[in-house]
Amino acid sequence: MTAPAPLEVTKASGEREPFSAEKLTRSLLAAGAEPELARRVVERVTQRMEPAATTRRIYRDAFRLLHREVGQVATRYSLKQAILRLGPTGYPFERLWGSVLEAEGYTVTYNRVVPGRCVSHEVDVEAQGGGQTFGYECKYHSRKGRNSDLKVALYVGGRAQDLREGPERFTGFGLVTNTRLTSDALTYGRCAGLRMVDWGNPVGHGLKDLVERHGLLPVSCLVSIRKEVKLALLEAGIVLCRDLAADPDRIDTLDVELRPSARRDLIRELESLEPIWSIARP
Repeated sequence: MTAPAPLEVTKASGEREPFSAEKLTRSLLAAGAEPELARRVVERVTQRMEPAATTRRIYRDAFRLLHREVGQVATRYSLKQAILRLGPTGYPFERLWGSVLEAEGYTVTYNRVVPGRCVSHEVDVEAQGGGQTFGYECKYHSRKGRNSDLKVALYVGGRAQDLREGPERFTGFGLVTNTRLTSDALTYGRCAGLRMVDWGNPVGHGLKDLVERHGLLPVSCLVSIRKEVKLALLEAGIVLCRDLAADPDRIDTLDVELRPSARRDLIRELESLEPIWSIARP
């Protein structure tokens, strides 16, 4: 009897690779799922998989199954997709990174024009603390597979050098993205003394780790409200679930219709997620 062909998945780049139940299991466990729940979800996702299913479809199926059982786990599992949905502008992503820096003890300023030695530069996020000043360039992408390459790193490195030699004497500079930095970009950035942060780098201190560690769930991860309500929240400068939970009446100021039942569902969801940021590690 001929053995069944191994399952393949199609990545965001269009490339195919063998489906890894172990990889999916690790992502579910990292989101906080108990081993038995992770096993059941992987089993059910695998049973439903079509030939060359996209990783996006697999993610959706796993999320749906998780959310039925454990809402908090599903929300954390959806974090990467939620950050991809922070657009269309880069403003919310800058606020998200600024919140990470504030959680690390820095005072943060956004979009300030700073003179360098040669020309002035608009710094996306500026962090001050301990007598030091750091500037960050934030590269937001709304699609998986859109990475920041060597050209971006060289551009940031040039700006960093000009700012270090300017009248305000920046201590350091960094490049932050919500997807991936290419290997050449990482190599150059580290050599040039930049703080390089992408979804998984540095190990243990990548964007995913930092956002989860500090409980900084974006409002785009909420499942009780429509897409247009999420966009209205972001446009109003409400980026984090914890900020909306602290002042839920801000919902009523949005220029979008929200039925009373939907408002109640939203409040309940925020209350269910509150332990994520209330017990966040400093």
